[in-house]
Amino acid sequence: MGDARGGSAGNPDDPPAWTVTTRIDGGTGMDVLDEAAIKAALRQLPGWELTRNAIAKLFVHESFRLAMQFVQRIGDSTEGAAEVAGQHPWIDIRVNLVTVAIPLRSGNTLTPADIVLARRIDEIGGAHEHPPGLASPY
Repeated sequence: MGDARGGSAGNPDDPPAWTVTTRIDGGTGMDVLDEAAIKAALRQLPGWELTRNAIAKLFVHESFRLAMQFVQRIGDSTEGAAEVAGQHPWIDIRVNLVTVAIPLRSGNTLTPADIVLARRIDEIGGAHEHPPGLASPY
């Protein structure tokens, strides 16, 4: 897995594909990404979309039971990444469809830790069909 600066999963020595661009004023003091950096990071996260208030991805499962097991794995496996990011993902379950969203912060930004959290969720999700344009209601 790449580091919080965006290095590739294949080679930790690869340069980051996106970089930190500014800092949150007065909030958490965490580094944030501007819109261009968020879009660059999303190109490395197939299926994730920038919506009006989050980055989100739809995971399609074969059954409700498998969808629920996926959500349980997210809960069991992302606690550390969520704590570093300072937020937990929003999760919407509709039968076999699970939409996972990581909310944007003030100023419509994300932090590198938010992108790492999205990558972790992708690792848990494995190979799934990710129809484009279905990441709403976020």
